[in-house]
Amino acid sequence: MDTNRSPLDAVEAQQVLDQLQHDRARASDRVRTPLWHRIAFALTVVTAISAFALPEDAFTVAFSASAIVAVLLGLVRPWVTKTQADPWSDGTALKIGLAQTVAVLGTGAAGVLLYTATGLAWVLWVAAVLAGTMSVVLETRMESVFASSIHGGRR
Repeated sequence: MDTNRSPLDAVEAQQVLDQLQHDRARASDRVRTPLWHRIAFALTVVTAISAFALPEDAFTVAFSASAIVAVLLGLVRPWVTKTQADPWSDGTALKIGLAQTVAVLGTGAAGVLLYTATGLAWVLWVAAVLAGTMSVVLETRMESVFASSIHGGRR
């Protein structure tokens, strides 16, 4: 610790606090993925669920491709945001992320089960679009809560 430094006066202290708030605001803006990234992930969800209506070989390709793209989107997240920030590390954002996971998987599973039972492809498409929409909405909410946490200095 630097013991030779004189204490800050009120003006200097306010300048330091203002700079800290400015840095938090910049950081909170950077941790959010752009809309195209969230939509791309939602499209992987739609593709994975919709793949169940395809013949076996096409299903394998479509489902595998969507899984690979989802993993790649996760891997490029730090590059896209230019941060190592992880919304899953924040308690409130984590709850929203878990709700997103349950909602998307539950809707997808329900759609696949109804499609399997009825053979009606439109049921699967509705489930896929609903799951994709929930993915975008809840991911956006999760990232907003995380950014707010950073901006407010709680992270």
